[in-house]
Amino acid sequence: MLYLVQRVCSIKSLYIGTVTIYCDSKSALQNVFENHKLGITPFLQPDADIVHTAKQMIKELPIQVKNIWVKGHSTAQKKVFTGRTQRNPR
Repeated sequence: MLYLVQRVCSIKSLYIGTVTIYCDSKSALQNVFENHKLGITPFLQPDADIVHTAKQMIKELPIQVKNIWVKGHSTAQKKVFTGRTQRNPR
């Protein structure tokens, strides 16, 4: 998504404005948009290379980037346990 925003800004010569990124992963938003302490810790998080690249792209964009968390959906059906499976759901 950030790459597309970067390309649109470049092709259309956009230097001011705001884009909002909607994502259903709170941890991804926190990792990309929140400042973390310096040191090795940020590089030990899952997908550290992707998070680092996203942060760099946001810094280089000429427009402001906002983020909003949206609730994801689940297609899983609720399991109903009865009898023995209610006591021991394996």
